[in-house]
Amino acid sequence: MTDRSWIGAVTLRQRVRLWRLRVRSLLQRLRRGLLYGLGRLSKDDAQLIFVDCQRLAGWHPLLILSDDDVLEELNEAFEDDPSLADLVSAACSRVSHKWESVGDELYEARRWARNLVEDYARDNDIALRSRESNSDQDDDEQLA
Repeated sequence: MTDRSWIGAVTLRQRVRLWRLRVRSLLQRLRRGLLYGLGRLSKDDAQLIFVDCQRLAGWHPLLILSDDDVLEELNEAFEDDPSLADLVSAACSRVSHKWESVGDELYEARRWARNLVEDYARDNDIALRSRESNSDQDDDEQLA
C-alpha cells in the first residue's frame, strides 16, 4: 500500500457510511409518512414530522406550549390522576387555537391551560386533590 492509498479507502468508507445514513433516514421518513397516512402515528413520530417540516414551512416557533410541560406543572400542584393527560391535551389544543400574544406568553398560556384542566375536571366529576392541602394534612397528623 502506498502512502496515499489509505486516503481513498477512508473516503470510500465515509461515502458508504454517509449513503447508509441517508437511506436509513429516508426509510424512517417513509415509515412515518405511512403511519401518518394510516392514522397510527405515535406522539414521538408526530413530533419528528413537525420538526422536519418546520424549516421547509418557514416556521420558527420560539415558544411551544406542550402537553408534557402543562402536565408536569399540574403534577406539582395536584396528585396524579390518569385522566389528566386527556384533559391537558384538550386544554392545550384550545389554548393554541384561541391564543393572542400580550406579553409573558408561555406563562400565560400554561396558566390558561391549567385553569381549563381544572374546569374540565370539574365538568367531568374528577376531583383534583391539591398537593399543598395534603401536605398540610400530613403536617397536622404529625403534630397530633
